[in-house]
Amino acid sequence: MKLLIFVMLIFTLNAQTNLKIDAPINNLTEELEAAFTNSSTEGNFWLGYSIDSKNKTKISVGTYIFDDHEHSSLRELLTTGGNSEGSKIVLKSSGISKNSNGSVAIINGRIINDESNPDDTAILMRYNKSAKGIKDFKELAICNLSLNIDLHNMPLIWLGKADSKQSLDLLIKMYEDSENSEMIEYFIPAIGIHTDQEKVTNYLKKIFYELNDNEAKENLVFWIGVQNNNEAFGILKEIIATEINDIGEQAVMALSFIESDEALDDLIELAKHSKVRDFREHAIYGLGNRAVKKAELALKDFIENDPDIEIKKRAVYTLASESEKHLSYLIELAKEHPSLSIRKAAIYSLSSCEDERAVNAIIELAKN
Repeated sequence: MKLLIFVMLIFTLNAQTNLKIDAPINNLTEELEAAFTNSSTEGNFWLGYSIDSKNKTKISVGTYIFDDHEHSSLRELLTTGGNSEGSKIVLKSSGISKNSNGSVAIINGRIINDESNPDDTAILMRYNKSAKGIKDFKELAICNLSLNIDLHNMPLIWLGKADSKQSLDLLIKMYEDSENSEMIEYFIPAIGIHTDQEKVTNYLKKIFYELNDNEAKENLVFWIGVQNNNEAFGILKEIIATEINDIGEQAVMALSFIESDEALDDLIELAKHSKVRDFREHAIYGLGNRAVKKAELALKDFIENDPDIEIKKRAVYTLASESEKHLSYLIELAKEHPSLSIRKAAIYSLSSCEDERAVNAIIELAKN
């Protein structure tokens, strides 16, 4: 595979170790277009840059599973110039569900545990030589620099760190100019990670009411919730009131990302009194994302007092997502709750806990 070369003088990191991966980009659009135009690679290649992560203490985003030891983190790739599988990093000459730390990692659209500290987020666009311009990418990936990534043996031209406003404006323009409706799956999270929450929220709302694709709307609702502001709260309430379907269910879950007392009260109210059974279940799941005493008390109240056994079990499983924190209560349920279904749910939850107290409780119950 040929080494990428273009007139702005590009070097591999191995050849010039003083390059910085976060060197500022002056004009993102111009530099992307220059890198695209002057690339001499054959086949597919990536263009990439980073931006400040949204609400760094709260969220990590990525497309690739970070605990995959077969692939290096993006930061490692950028600081070593590539890997033995053939991916090369090329740099321009001016530079290159709630965890214990309070962060949420979103990998392949799922919330998973991630103990790493969130950092700057890369936006990577994959092209081939038949592409007509920077908007004609085949894939768009977002990934924190600390997460593992597989570039599929394709070279990456890394531009540096872009101004978030420039990046957001560019992606909005690329979305509006796109002639392929299927590309919406890439644009929604790419727009959603930017730090201008008011502009992002209003634009996601605009897209929501223009879309006819329900699956895309579900994804979009999630990212509205991630914005965590009053505007997002109002939009989600409106969607919950009008969309009695999978979109509404996702909006209920998205309420758990709005860190206000009003949003928590709405979530508890939905869990208690919604006439839509699936809304109640999703609200209970959402309470599990709110690591505050009021949410925990609400979940315990469902277990003790709700007449619906399935709702009770859902609350048990939600509390069990932080099993060590609620271990004593889960053991108590497993031993003493009058409902056999709830005792079984508690025992099942304890079986996935590695704490010795949970193991001993299960052994004791088995003997009895």
